[in-house]
Amino acid sequence: MKINFEPISTSIEQIIPFKTGYLILEDYYKFVGKSNLYFIENDKIIWFAEVPAEDDVYTDFRLDQEYIIGFTWSCFMVKLSATGEIISSEFTK
Repeated sequence: MKINFEPISTSIEQIIPFKTGYLILEDYYKFVGKSNLYFIENDKIIWFAEVPAEDDVYTDFRLDQEYIIGFTWSCFMVKLSATGEIISSEFTK
């Protein structure tokens, strides 16, 4: 599968390939948009990861078996479903 996709607002920092598409993390610094962590399929955005606080952004993420674990600028560790919905969040500071 070939990716032909331009970032929404900043630059692409991380791409994880899946069978049907890609999970993308854009640089959080000065990001403007719904969420800087999102999933694309056929070069179209399928979903954006929810954020735990207004104007929050993801700084990093990792895959943990069936979940996406995201880390945000405002110090939340978030467990996300395979469709980007928040399952749980924990303030870590």
